[in-house]
Amino acid sequence: MTQPSTDAIIKKIDLGFPAVANAAIEKARQTNTKLVIWRDGKIVEVEPEKVFADERPA
Repeated sequence: MTQPSTDAIIKKIDLGFPAVANAAIEKARQTNTKLVIWRDGKIVEVEPEKVFADERPA
C-alpha cells in the first residue's frame, strides 16, 4: 500500500478543520463554557459567540 503524499494529507486536514472547529464552538455553547484559543500570541479564553467577532467585516 502506498502512503498518501503530504499535500494530500494537508488538503484533507484543511477540509475537515472547519467542521471540527464548528463542533467545538457548538459544544461550548451547549455546555456554557469558554473556548481556549491562541490569539495575538497569547492563550486566551473566549465566549463561543466571540470567537470570530474580531475577524468579521465591519
